[in-house]
Amino acid sequence: MAEWPQGSQRLPCLLHGPALHLLWLVMVFVTLCRSAETVLTELPPALDWAYNRTDVHKRVNAYAEQFRLQNMRGNLAEETRVRQTAFERLRSPVEGESQPRDLVVVAGGDDFDPTKWTSLGGARTWDLIWIYYGNAATIACAECSKVYRGRGPKWRLAWRLTLLPEWETMRSTYKAIAFLDDDLIMADVGVLNTAFAAVTAFRLLLAQPSVCRAHWSFTPYETLRQRDESILRYTNLVEIMAPIFDMDFFDELVRLTLYNAHYGWGLDWIWPDLLGYPSDKIAVIDEVCLFHPESARFKRNSLYKVVAPYTAKEEEARRFSEWRFDPNVRASKVV
Repeated sequence: MAEWPQGSQRLPCLLHGPALHLLWLVMVFVTLCRSAETVLTELPPALDWAYNRTDVHKRVNAYAEQFRLQNMRGNLAEETRVRQTAFERLRSPVEGESQPRDLVVVAGGDDFDPTKWTSLGGARTWDLIWIYYGNAATIACAECSKVYRGRGPKWRLAWRLTLLPEWETMRSTYKAIAFLDDDLIMADVGVLNTAFAAVTAFRLLLAQPSVCRAHWSFTPYETLRQRDESILRYTNLVEIMAPIFDMDFFDELVRLTLYNAHYGWGLDWIWPDLLGYPSDKIAVIDEVCLFHPESARFKRNSLYKVVAPYTAKEEEARRFSEWRFDPNVRASKVV
């Protein structure tokens, strides 16, 4: 029988007592760290050729026509009072009352820190999905319900997310879904809690938190800046940096408009137009606001710097042509 080399016979005695306990703790720590990392699932390819433009337009137009027929005006003042009561209940839930769960999706790279949205303000009423476009093989994100891997512009990744087999589960699980730029800054989790509560209570199809009034917080539309005197304002425009959608509306209309989307320019004009500019289904939520740092648009790994078949402006022109939207009427539509 082989024997231990003489110099190695002392090795086992070094692992008794405190040394052995320390080694065990190190092994447990390493195991926990590895278990916290998520092995990333690649988003499916977009497969543009698999989607016929005529069929897409038929489905979108059918939904829009049905919506316009059903959206007959009732007593708007009375409905608003009922909705405001529901909003207060959702924003301040009764102890033990279950909350509707909503979903936030963000495309971010190595410099995205999910804790900046999740660490302050108590419990969340929303789950977070991170579409990671960095270089790491695994990602640790205790705040995320799922992390996927994908490269490309934000709205290309959003479309690919809906091609996953688990999309059917997502769409049936969540009441609303938001697609946020990764550079947005919020005071605490209550910003999105409140925004989602407003979407549910006021039966909105499309909304966004207002943009905070700070000189470094950017939006090209003054009407989207926060106004202290209101809970929300009905409008005809929501920016693509932070839209929140009713899930049925997203799945049945918005999702279909993403089949050829990359940067997404022009989508924020197309969605309200397809709905016929309803008077009480699109809103900017003044009760809360988010900051949008202008400098972040020019950062090195901006999604506007990734490869796409055409520029953002070219995409906008193609989209206006496809959906027969007249860009000359844009200014009159912002309210």
